[in-house]
Amino acid sequence: MNAPTKAMVVILLLVSYSSFYSCSPDEIETVDELNAENAVTYIKIEDEVLNLINEYRIGKNLSPLEKLNIISQEAKVHTEHMIAEDEICHHFFADREHNLHYNADAVAVGENVGYGYHTAKGIVEAWLESESHKKNIEGNYTAMGISAIQNKKGDYFYTNIFVRR
Repeated sequence: MNAPTKAMVVILLLVSYSSFYSCSPDEIETVDELNAENAVTYIKIEDEVLNLINEYRIGKNLSPLEKLNIISQEAKVHTEHMIAEDEICHHFFADREHNLHYNADAVAVGENVGYGYHTAKGIVEAWLESESHKKNIEGNYTAMGISAIQNKKGDYFYTNIFVRR
C-alpha cells in the first residue's frame, strides 16, 4: 500500500471513529457516565503510567487527573497509527482534539507520545525530562487517558492525552 493510500485509510478510520461516538456532551456529563458509555480494558503498564503521573502531580500539589475511557480510546487510535507508520508523531492531533471537544466536553487538550520504553517509570521519567511533555503532565487538566501498545518487535508506543473539562 503506498503512502497516499495509507493516509486515506487512516483518515477514513478516524472519520468513521468520530462518527460512531456522536453523543452530545450535554447528554453525558460525569466521568462515571462517560466511562460507562466507553468501556476500556487497561493493561498493567497503562494503569502504572496513569498512577505515576498522578503521584507526580500530587507531589507537586496539583490535582490528580481522572482516568477517562473516551480519552484512552482516542489515544489508542493514535497509537495504532504510529505503529502502522513506525513513527512517533502527533499526526491528526486536531482531529483527536475536535473529537474530545465534542464527545467529552473538553475545553483544552494536550498530548504526549513516546516509544521504546518498556516500563511505565521509564516513559514517565522521559516525559518529565522534556519541558514540553512535563508542561502537559503539570498542566491545568482534569482528566487523562493512555494507550500503550507493543509493535511486532515488542517495543511499546505510547499516547497520553490530557483534557480539561
